Amino acid sequence: MLQDNILSRSQIGVDYVSYARVDNELKLDVGLSIKTELTSPRRVSLVIDAESVAGRRIVTRTGTVGIKRKVVSAPSKTTAESLLRLPEGLVEPAEVLMVQITPNVEKAEWAGNALQVEGTCSMEFVYTGVDAELHSVFWEDILDFSTPVDFSGLEEEAEVVGIEVTTEFFRHQILDGSMEVTTGLTILAEVAAPENVTCILEAMANDDIVEKPAYLTFVTVEEDDSLWKLAQKYRTSSDVIMEDNGLVSEDLTPGQKLIIRRAKSVK
Repeated sequence: MLQDNILSRSQIGVDYVSYARVDNELKLDVGLSIKTELTSPRRVSLVIDAESVAGRRIVTRTGTVGIKRKVVSAPSKTTAESLLRLPEGLVEPAEVLMVQITPNVEKAEWAGNALQVEGTCSMEFVYTGVDAELHSVFWEDILDFSTPVDFSGLEEEAEVVGIEVTTEFFRHQILDGSMEVTTGLTILAEVAAPENVTCILEAMANDDIVEKPAYLTFVTVEEDDSLWKLAQKYRTSSDVIMEDNGLVSEDLTPGQKLIIRRAKSVK
């Protein structure tokens, strides 16, 4: 199962068509083939912080990771103008039927935070003349355009992914056998901008040590020993000695073996 995919393009084709007449009705059988293109977005997940959980200490190693993010510019508008002369033998236009502007981007280069886009437009002009006849003229690369596309905020030059140029308007004026044309263009650019992100590269959970390890001493009870004397000598308490040795009474017997946790500085 594909998830989080973007429908890029679908194409439907007719494989066959068959028909038959049944009870004064025409039955059609049409075979279709459907091709669909999907674009799967790439996602980059970066850990930028780590929290301690349940009293565990997180030891981290941070570093810088380089990624690329796509940035789309705000629309940049410009105009292209040209003075055209109709080919010899063609009459002046009386009524315009169709104008088709075809932009072509020829160069895109960075100038600071702006992407300078340059190109030309071809034009197909269909009209009826004063002779009431239908005429069609095609001019190739007759409208030049050059405009900066702002990408403020990018730290360094980015890779150009795509540039889309659309026609906003078209105007023309007949002047002594020539035609002055003006077209408005909107330019939208998409770039893949490099970006450095500081994040956690490794994280390891370590258990915090609550207390220092105990230094154990094995003691043989002598004639004049008592729990109080042993506790004072080894800097501990009578209760700790009793708990560690499972004693239910403070009475000691000479020759009895005891385990005593002592401080490191005690000799």
